[in-house]
Amino acid sequence: MRLSITSIQNKAVVDDAARAGCVAIEFDREGPLVDGLATGLHADRSSLDRAIGALRRVRGLGVATMAHLPLGLPDDDEGVFERTLWFCRRALIAVPVIVPAPLAQRGGVSSRMDTDSLENGLYWARRKLARHRSIWRRALWPGGVRDVALAAGYRLRRDAAQQRRGRYTARMRLLRRLNRTARAKARSQFLPTLGGDRAPHAGPATRRAWLRTRATGDARVRALFIRVAGALDLRGARRLLERLGQAVQAG
Repeated sequence: MRLSITSIQNKAVVDDAARAGCVAIEFDREGPLVDGLATGLHADRSSLDRAIGALRRVRGLGVATMAHLPLGLPDDDEGVFERTLWFCRRALIAVPVIVPAPLAQRGGVSSRMDTDSLENGLYWARRKLARHRSIWRRALWPGGVRDVALAAGYRLRRDAAQQRRGRYTARMRLLRRLNRTARAKARSQFLPTLGGDRAPHAGPATRRAWLRTRATGDARVRALFIRVAGALDLRGARRLLERLGQAVQAG
């Protein structure tokens, strides 16, 4: 049975398919999987997590999931291959099918990687999916449809053995590090933007404003990402610059 991601997230539809004896559900890369597997800059993380949860529920009902994942869309960089492997493992995909995106969808060539990089990444990802450990992991848990996952996995292994072996490039390694940034635990999530206590002559309408900041850091690539949300006045800007100066001095 072929369903859309939206239909898979509908519990009633999936339950009816399972009661009817459906063996496998096929779906394409659409909706949150387009941006979620691409660069991630415009990805809606909550939508991607909901899709992963729905796919895990399908496997829990004893129904196999077959994912058709075309790679090489205009926003796909070389990190899309590792993100696709992560998605297949996280969503408990029983039969992952990784193919190059049609030329009509990628405009002849991907805007973020050339044809050689795309082919190399596809060979590398297929080889990773065709390992014995990966095949049995997709088949053993959760229970059910083990024969489907094993048959598809070893068919993929035979095909991968006839193709050249892809290599893990330096660009893929860098993108992996950037996508593994961890949220830093700051001592305080709020920075005051107006001075301490109210002056004795201040009117009753005087209020205290706050600036909320979130930071992520990765010591391995020495990078710091800061997102600012709120009202930023002169004092708050100076305080933020002071914090940035401290981060730069810390290396």
